Amino acid sequence: YPQYYAALPNSDLKQRAKAWEILWKKTIIVYIPCCFLIISVSSLVVKLLTAKTFHHVTSYVWFGAFIELFRQLSNIAYLVSHGEKKTHNVILPYMIGGLFLASVFFITIYKEILNINIILTALVVAGLITYLYNLFMVKKMINNKFDYGFLLKTLVISMPLLLPPLFLSVENNFYILFGAGTLSGLWCLGVFYKNILYIQEAK
Repeated sequence: YPQYYAALPNSDLKQRAKAWEILWKKTIIVYIPCCFLIISVSSLVVKLLTAKTFHHVTSYVWFGAFIELFRQLSNIAYLVSHGEKKTHNVILPYMIGGLFLASVFFITIYKEILNINIILTALVVAGLITYLYNLFMVKKMINNKFDYGFLLKTLVISMPLLLPPLFLSVENNFYILFGAGTLSGLWCLGVFYKNILYIQEAK
């Protein structure tokens, strides 16, 4: 954040757009791998921190990771509105996300099908909608260029972090879960390092 705000005084629109693009890339290389890492080690975390009665809540950790991911990414998009002194532009994205959430709750309550998984899924989708609309507002304000190739690359090299939950569960041996968690952590660090080098070379 400080580097982004430091780039704002006495800058033109192009320079501010460039500063935000760098910040966006830096957050992408941290938030996405970390989100996937939390999912990867969720079984280990649940086994360590909860009694056997609560071992079924692993999926709640997954939902929570995505909810937090989109919340943090929306905060990064919000910085543009703040930097351009147009904070009113964030009202509509959050309103749309809130209306979607309220609509889902109203329909599911009316149909009597509301449950915890629907609530969590609705929160994730609402977060995604809010984030995408915030990105649209960013584009509208500073006409920035999104490096979709960089985003795709980060997603692809982070995907292996999603493999452990396919083969492991909280019922597995602690040492197996610990080993898988250690490997996932090392992979995540590798993603950080590789993407940081990419950003530095692109400057």
